[in-house]
Amino acid sequence: MTNNQNPFYVSQQPPPPFIHQRQQRQIPVNVPSAKQVLLTQKVQEKQQEYDNLLILKKSSQDLSDYFDQLSDNIEELNKGCEAVATVLRNWQTVFRTVLLQEEKKETEETPKPGVSEHQIPVVVRIPMKSADADSK
Repeated sequence: MTNNQNPFYVSQQPPPPFIHQRQQRQIPVNVPSAKQVLLTQKVQEKQQEYDNLLILKKSSQDLSDYFDQLSDNIEELNKGCEAVATVLRNWQTVFRTVLLQEEKKETEETPKPGVSEHQIPVVVRIPMKSADADSK
């Protein structure tokens, strides 16, 4: 077989090894410059700050909603306390009235000697507020 007949024989010089090709390129094309690296770092920092601000905004809104709800609950409790205070203020009158009624029943059943009719206290209803003041 001659050199021309062998299909695997190549008369050309083989290409230089891969190492030689790599040494020829000293600066790769895809390497960013120092300016680009700094800009990328700044963008990442700003993005992190923005994410933190969004988290802070959501937390602030949640806290605001919580305090609004707390305010509503305190107002409701305040109204309930006013009602309870009104009832408790009236208990003294209720007890006094019950006591007077019991004393009146006792005096009707068995009159006490030496106690006149004018000494027995009389229950009188006196309105504290007028009907007009309640409607305002």
